[in-house]
Amino acid sequence: GKMGKSEPKGTINLTDSPGEVVQKVRKADKKLPRVVGSDEPVEPRIGNDPGHPALCRVFALHQHVGSSPTEEVVSSVRSGCEAGTLRCGDCKNLLAERINGVLAPIRLRRAELMERGGQRLAMEILCNNGQRARQRISDTVDQAKDLVGVPSYLRIDHRGVP
Repeated sequence: GKMGKSEPKGTINLTDSPGEVVQKVRKADKKLPRVVGSDEPVEPRIGNDPGHPALCRVFALHQHVGSSPTEEVVSSVRSGCEAGTLRCGDCKNLLAERINGVLAPIRLRRAELMERGGQRLAMEILCNNGQRARQRISDTVDQAKDLVGVPSYLRIDHRGVP
């Protein structure tokens, strides 16, 4: 049988559409971990009760999306959660919007590359960059082979030709 899933739960791929990102973020678990030193888990915010942004997984993601963890949006989310004025669903929608903002230029560049040749262009980029990398590391690799004792007749030059 299959040993694992092809895509772990909670994964947002660079190729996901904006709708897929929204859907995945909406499914994010709101359950909070147990507080250290307590046997009772902290319940997610209900109604207008104050929230616990320091324990919330969605808030943690807000801190990692954007230009800096102290930016205005993060402060606004924190204060809204703590005051009970920002609903969890609205917090998730805002997170999805921010993630889509980060992914938008990546999607645009990918679309441009796909129009110019797609898979063929991707393989060409990989080959060219691989060749440049081999040229840059060839001296270091040769030194390592000398230290390990790889015979010269087993060596391959930086172009991949024996």
